[in-house]
Amino acid sequence: MPNPTRESVHTNRPLTNISINYIQEQDRFVAGDVFPYVGVQNKSDSFFKFDKGDLLRVEATKRAAGAESSGSGYRVDTDTFDCEIYAHHKDVADQIRANADNPLAPDRNATEFVTQQLLLKRELIFGNQYMEPTHADYAGWDNTDNGADWSADGDNPIVAINNAMETVAGYWAEPNVAVMGKDVYSTIKHNDNVVDRYEHTNPGIDTRELLADLFGLDRIHVGRALYNSAEEGAASSLGYCIPKDAMLLVYAPERPQLDMPSAGYTFGWESLPGADGMNIAVKSFRMEERASDRIEAEMAFDMKQVSSALGYLFYDVTLD
Repeated sequence: MPNPTRESVHTNRPLTNISINYIQEQDRFVAGDVFPYVGVQNKSDSFFKFDKGDLLRVEATKRAAGAESSGSGYRVDTDTFDCEIYAHHKDVADQIRANADNPLAPDRNATEFVTQQLLLKRELIFGNQYMEPTHADYAGWDNTDNGADWSADGDNPIVAINNAMETVAGYWAEPNVAVMGKDVYSTIKHNDNVVDRYEHTNPGIDTRELLADLFGLDRIHVGRALYNSAEEGAASSLGYCIPKDAMLLVYAPERPQLDMPSAGYTFGWESLPGADGMNIAVKSFRMEERASDRIEAEMAFDMKQVSSALGYLFYDVTLD
C-alpha cells in the first residue's frame, strides 16, 4: 500500500495556528509587509495595469452652451502573476515524541522550523529581487559608495532621502514605505543630523516610528532575518536576507486598489489546500516506514513589481 495514504494526510489546524502565531512574532521578516497583499483563487492569472500618462494628462475643457463635454479615457495593459509553491518538511520520530516531556513540543518545534524555512525563502527572494541592483529595476537608484558617508558625524542622510522621495514624487507620489538593511537602520538612527531631530522626544517611542515621522513615511521595515549559506556540515556562513547596506523607498498603498498604482504586489494563492490569509498551510501525515509523523508546511506566492517608477534604491551605502 502506498504511504502516505489519502486518508492519512490532513491539514492540521492547530499546527497551522502555531505557524501563524510564529509569523506574527517575527519582526525580523519584512518581505510580506512591504507590498499590498492580494489573495487570489487561481495559481496564475493576469491583472490590470493603467497607463500613468493617460491618468495624469489634463484634457478637460470649457463647455459651451448646448455642447458636448470633452471626453477621453485611459489605456489598460495587463501583466501576469504565477504563485509558485514552496514546501518543506521535518519528520518527528516516535522515539523522539515518546521521550519528550511535553508530547506536543516536538510537533511545535517542527512546525516552527518548517515555517522559518519558508519565511527565509520568501525573504531571500525579496532581498535578491528588489534590493540587489543586479536584479532590481527602479527609476531611481543610488550607489552611494562614492564618498557619501552616513556615519554618526558624516553626511546628512535626511537630505539624500528627501531628494530621493522628490524624485519618486515626480512620477506619481512620494514614497510612503521604507525597507532598510540592518546596518543602514543602525547608522541612520545614530547620525548626528538625525539624532538632533528626535533626541528630545519621548524615549518610549519606537525609533522606527520617530524616523518614519521624520521622513514623512507611513512605516519603516528593518530586515534583520539571518540565513546560513554554507552547506550542511561546513562552518556557518551567516548573512542577512535583506542586504544590510541597502535601503528601498517605495510607494505602496496599505491595501490593493483597482485604480491606484503601487510599486508592487504580493500575490498569495489562497486556494492552496489548507492555506489561510498568510498563505501557509501545515500538514501532518504518517510515515510508517520511518516510524515518524511528517510535519510539512507549504505556501504559494508571487511578488511582482508593478511600477519601477515608484521605487528608489540606495545600495552599498557607506556606513563609516
